[in-house]
Amino acid sequence: IKQFPMVNPKYGNDGDGVSNDDDFPEELGMRLRAAVGISEHSDAITVIVSEQNGRISLTVDGKLKIDLSDKQLQNVLKKQFNPIAKTIKSTYSNDVRCPEENTAKKMKNDILQARKKGDSLGGIIESITTNVPTGLGEPIFGSLESEISKAMFSIPAVKGIEFGSGITGSEKFGSENNDAYTYKNGKVMTTSNNSGGILGGISNGMPIIFRVAFKPASSIAKIQSSVDIKKKSQTKIQVGGRHDPCVVPRAPPVVDSWVSLTLADPALLSGKIKTVL
Repeated sequence: IKQFPMVNPKYGNDGDGVSNDDDFPEELGMRLRAAVGISEHSDAITVIVSEQNGRISLTVDGKLKIDLSDKQLQNVLKKQFNPIAKTIKSTYSNDVRCPEENTAKKMKNDILQARKKGDSLGGIIESITTNVPTGLGEPIFGSLESEISKAMFSIPAVKGIEFGSGITGSEKFGSENNDAYTYKNGKVMTTSNNSGGILGGISNGMPIIFRVAFKPASSIAKIQSSVDIKKKSQTKIQVGGRHDPCVVPRAPPVVDSWVSLTLADPALLSGKIKTVL
């Protein structure tokens, strides 16, 4: 089992547990009291362990490579850099999993400041998968974007996803957002990758690039407004214990694992991966 670096323990050691607890009202007899956030951690461990089978298969047959990086954190200015040129080693060389050193320092500072205030921060993780074969996915049911999105939304705290140019692409003309085709080393490629490596639900051979947004953890030390179900009145709530001021630095291994598992399915169905290695 591959060991993944985790965030420095001084930043906290628990996940976004309040949301799970609040989803099951006490009158239904399903209130979680002792095991706050346990389902999030169990899911993550299962996915990371299971992912090894998918990754081994993809690596043997397709030399597939997945790079993850924390790209943005609330008030840290989004800085454009070439993540494909960065390596897994540089991404995991700091506590916030950002390959751009100066941005990583700002992110870390913001997380520490949020913790001091008893608050939390959200963020964005960008995933780049290279050496993806063409033809993975389906045009309607089972489209590659649909399957990856379904996997990402299985991760606690995920609230949004975009592929390629994403939302900014909606602000462009078609002539600006279209990816022009060209030949390079005898292969058909595109001069840009606004599609994020997927067209019509099917991989086109370019790197699959997407960004996934994580909400700020809801388990915070600040006093917040809530309701008392028994008294049916307004009240205040303050979450005790240690909780992550930002769950984003913990998430890259989980995003990485889900991408591997998701791509392994269409690769098997299309015969890109041999059924017997």
